Order: sequence, then C-alpha cells, then structure tokens
Amino acid sequence: MNKLLMTLLFLLTLGCATKKDNSNKEEFSLFTTLKDPFETMAFISASDTYLLNESQKNALIDTLKADNLYHDGKDSFRVGNNFKHCQQMSEILTLKSKDGKEWLFLSQISNPDKLNVQWEEIKNLIDIYSGISNLNKGILYMKLEAKTNSSLNATFRSENSIINLGIELPFKIYSMDSLLSNHQEVIYQNSLDKLIHRLEILQNALVSYDQLVYKLRKNQTLTADERLFGLIQFWTEVKYNFVFSERLNSLNWNKLLQEYLPKIKSDQSNYEYYKLLQKLCATLKDGHTNVYFPRNIDIKEPSVNLQYLDGKVIVTNIVTNLQSTLPIGSEIISIEGTNVNNYLENQIIPFISSSTDHILKEQSVRELLIGPANSEVKITFVTPDSITKETTLKRNFHQGSSAWVKSKSNHSICEFKILSNNIAYISLNSFNSIDIVESFETFLDTISKSKSLIIDLRNNGGGNSTYGYEILKYFTRKPFLTSTWSTREHKPAFKAWGVPYKYRENNDLNKFELLAKQNCLGTNMYLGTPDTIIPNKKRLLEKPLVVLIGSNTASAAEDFLIALDQLKIATTIGSVTYGSTGQPLMIKLPGGGSARICTKKDSYPDGREFVGFGIKPDIEIKETIESVLMDQDIVLDAALNYLKKK
Repeated sequence: MNKLLMTLLFLLTLGCATKKDNSNKEEFSLFTTLKDPFETMAFISASDTYLLNESQKNALIDTLKADNLYHDGKDSFRVGNNFKHCQQMSEILTLKSKDGKEWLFLSQISNPDKLNVQWEEIKNLIDIYSGISNLNKGILYMKLEAKTNSSLNATFRSENSIINLGIELPFKIYSMDSLLSNHQEVIYQNSLDKLIHRLEILQNALVSYDQLVYKLRKNQTLTADERLFGLIQFWTEVKYNFVFSERLNSLNWNKLLQEYLPKIKSDQSNYEYYKLLQKLCATLKDGHTNVYFPRNIDIKEPSVNLQYLDGKVIVTNIVTNLQSTLPIGSEIISIEGTNVNNYLENQIIPFISSSTDHILKEQSVRELLIGPANSEVKITFVTPDSITKETTLKRNFHQGSSAWVKSKSNHSICEFKILSNNIAYISLNSFNSIDIVESFETFLDTISKSKSLIIDLRNNGGGNSTYGYEILKYFTRKPFLTSTWSTREHKPAFKAWGVPYKYRENNDLNKFELLAKQNCLGTNMYLGTPDTIIPNKKRLLEKPLVVLIGSNTASAAEDFLIALDQLKIATTIGSVTYGSTGQPLMIKLPGGGSARICTKKDSYPDGREFVGFGIKPDIEIKETIESVLMDQDIVLDAALNYLKKK
C-alpha cells in the first residue's frame, strides 16, 4: 500500500501547503487531514476478510443504523455525488443516511476472478467520473465539485470485498488549497472523523479479531500483552521455519526466549520494542531474516552519507548547508564521546542481521547515525586537513537530490552505453520485474555489434531469479543448472519417537532412529534438486564478457552468478558479494511491523557454499578512500583495461 499512498500524494498535491487568510489565522492542510483515514482503509485491504453470513450482515446493519446509516438496496456504487449501477456487481449491502448524503456500499464474492471483473468496472467508473486515477487496491479522495457540493470518498477492495464509503459536504471545495471558514473547517473535520469511524466499524466486522493486533495505530503504545504476542510469534516461526536449524541449536533458541521475556514485558516505547526484536533477530546472523519497523515509527539520519573505506568511517557526501561544518572526506572517530569502533560494536552491530562479516561492517557504518527523527547526535571527526572537530547533527534526512554537494541520481532499472573501443556497458540494477528482461532486449542489436560487453550487477539486490536466467539464455546454447537447495521438514510423530535418540551418536542409530532424531532436533531437511534451464533464444551473444560484482550484489543476482559459473563464459571483477539468498517467509507483527524469515538454503550445484561467505570475483578490486572521493570507478576501469587486452 506504500505505492497507493505515494500515488495519492501525487494526484492530490494541488498546491496544498498550509496557508494563512487575511486574519493571519493558520489553516490546516486539507490534504494532510485527508490522509487520516488511509491507515484503516489500507489495513482492511491488506487483511484476510470475512465473507459475511446472514447474522454477521444483520449485525453490521444494526451497528451502522446506530451510526445513522439505513439499509436501502435501491442504489448501488456511488461515484462522487452520483449513484452508478454496475452490471457485474454482486451487491450485498447498500446503506444511506435519511437525507441520502452519506452512504456505504459493500459487495462480497468468494470467486477472485469475478471480483476482479467487478473491480475493473468500478475503476473505470471512478476514472471517468472523478478524474482520479485508479489503483490496484483502492482510492481515497475528495471529490472537488464546481456545480454541486464536494464529498469525501473511500473506494477499496480486499480479496473478497469491494467497499465504497462516502460523505457529501454541505459546501463546495474547488481545490486542495482552498481556505475554509471556521464553520466549514469544523464540518469538514467532523465528516472526516465520521468516515474514519465507519471504516473502523467495517474493519471490526470484516477482519478477524486476531488480525487487529497487526494494525498500524497512530500514537498508540503497544500493550505488554501485544509485545509478548509479537515476540512469541516471531520466535515460534523462527523455531520451526528458519532453515539453519544448527544455528538455533547452538544459540539455544529456547533459552533466548526466556532471556527476552522480561525485557519485552517491561515498559517501553514501540521504538524500543522493535529494537529489541531486531537484536534478537540479529543473533541468527542471516541477511534474509529481518525485523522491520512499523511505518509510524519515524526513524531518520542526518543528511550525511558514510562509507567504510580502508578500515575507516568516511564522509562521502553531505547536503550543501552542512558542507562547511562536516567536509566530505572527514573521518568519523567518535559518537557521543565513544570511540566509533566501540560504538559500532556495542550500539549498532548487535541490531543488524547479516550473513557475512564484511556486510555486517558495511551496513553498520551505513546505519551509524540512524535514530528517532529530529533527535540529535554528537560526533567527533578529523577533517581532510587533519583538524579534529566536534559537531551535533540533527536526524532529519533530506530526500531531495539538488541540495547534496555531490549530485545524487536515482539508478534506473537498466542503464546502457557504449564505451571506448566499442565496449558495450549495461547495468542490471534489479531482478524484481520482467521489465529488466525487456529493457535488456531493447539493446540487443547494439550489443551484438559491440566488440565486448560489461554487465554491471553491483547495484542489483536481487528479486526473482527467473529474470536473470532469461537474460543469461542469450549467452549460451548449453543447458545450465540453477542452485541446489534445501528446506526443513517437520514430522511431529517422528519428533516424539526421536526423544530417546536425541543424545545418541548418529553411527549408533539405524535409518529410522536417525530420522527420528533429526526431527527431534529440527535438522531433518528436504533436499531440492537444481532446475535445468534450456536456452531458447534465437539470438546468441558470443563475445568477451565481464561481469562487475560487489557487496550490494545479492540474492537473485548471486543466483545469476552461480548459473554463470557453470558456463565459463565470463570474468567477474569487483569485490565479494552480499553472501545471502533464500526464500523468506513474511509475517506480520503487532502495531504494523513485519519480519521475514529465511526458509531455504542455496548452494552451487556441486555443493559449494556461498551463503555466509559471498562469491569472490575472479579479479578483486577494492575501492579506496581516494577513488571514492575522486569519483573514480576503479572497478569499471579495471574491466575496460582487461577487455582491451582481449
């Protein structure tokens, strides 16, 4: 739903900054207040919702009747201030206020294909009549009217429901930067509160009670019971699904639960609670097992970019208004009076989930200055002129690009250019979408005419391995294997049978007893065989090939390298990769947070390990302080020099 909110921001930003009228009275922003119902609407959309039976439907009608909405099946879906009949709708509930200026429409159907048809019809109606673009999950908007009164509208869907809810205002609003009188402001806010209240009524009717703990709640601290629930849920899913079961045994996962219970029960903020969960998660030492904050926990960093280079924490970019305070090239030597290495070791690293030591260090430096938004952090640093200074920075990260000393460009999914000596260069910055394959294919003609090719995977954090394999098919006619993999198998009866064999040596056990013991210890594994990829492309790219890799080359991009390794058609140049892949299990956590747990272990088809180590390049090139500060791409330079000799 993040994309929904971002799109809504774009659509409704019509000069909606806070303004002042002639009396200098500061007015609230219409757009800012309109966002208030969004979290409940988004929560319903993302949750498993009930198909109401007759008694539940009647209970909902009674609740809404008490809120002055009455059952009336004569009309159907409403767009702005006009009811529209939808041919495909399976209407189960239409309610209106007695004056017809407030409404709720609910359609439910168990067949997802039919619901999709209904939703497409509604999206077309909204697009035609409201001027607001439609989205996959729903739309929250204010209908701006010129001839009739304006209205507040929420139209959205879940897997089995379509909901249309709205309130007509008794006045016209022409744009989102309109100024309201005091009286209009009160009416507007009361109507918005009513919309939120009715969304919560629907939430309680459609979403199962045990799902409500996962709702993102504004300015509300989780209770001790809710915190315990989240801890136990995460701990349990890890216990039975985390693929590296030997790690759980060596950690004594049961003992860790005992240690964290009193910590979780003590009074704390939601921020402190999620930091505790992150600390527990970090003990698993896996880059695909993480705990994520809810969106309403606002954490930021100062507008400073740090990088771990030559064993030092170096400032590599900063916003212009801080340039004189903290020059680029400065070395951070202490945080809050503590030596930076000690601070990293005690305050940052214990909370980071990483499979490899080099990523742990790099990521800890990237997160060195992160904390609650608008809080301050005191640092001591040495300038490029070897002068030791102190300063205090505010954690208020600036998202824009123009204010940085070194301009920051957003990496597109694919970048292509022809370099000297007719060497083609293409960066594949993600395997998250089929778009990367289509982008690559648009450059096939030019690549085929080039002398050689550089594929840059240094900013590819992964995605879907299939897209990488589709690109790799253009470089070979030879079938190749994907990685081999394994996941845990749990058979409760075998676990019970295995108790007597738990501490006996494997050599003393027969096949059945060994299987029982493995189930008892949680180490019984299902072994998956590699898939065989058969190239089927009409065009074959046969030319010298270099692939650039680095610490941000991760997950599906590493799967690409495993397949590439078998073909012996490329030279890899750069630094060791991320060293983590696997299929994460996503779970919700109380108050709107989430976690993922790695359920699959991958390795080379011949059994070689790379998770926990990373994939080493054929030619290793490490960035230096000088190369980064001078914006020299020494990895690309090394690739060009290598290919010029071919």
